[in-house]
Amino acid sequence: MRISKDMSCLPDWPRLMTAEEAAAYLSISANTLRAHVPIEPFRIGGCVRYDRKKLDDYADGDPSPDQAATWADELFG
Repeated sequence: MRISKDMSCLPDWPRLMTAEEAAAYLSISANTLRAHVPIEPFRIGGCVRYDRKKLDDYADGDPSPDQAATWADELFG
């Protein structure tokens, strides 16, 4: 699936997203997602997916007990 820069054509985000979709959802690159967002994706068969609810919790600054800071905190202090 190719992610368009124009998100107006995507009214709802899927619950389970590829790394590229998850990165677009957070408005970051897939490399930044993998390097700075401490959310473990899970596998369904051979597919790697990120859970939108976990991405929302992370972006809202509601970290899990083992998750100290959001990517924005890490990048911008």
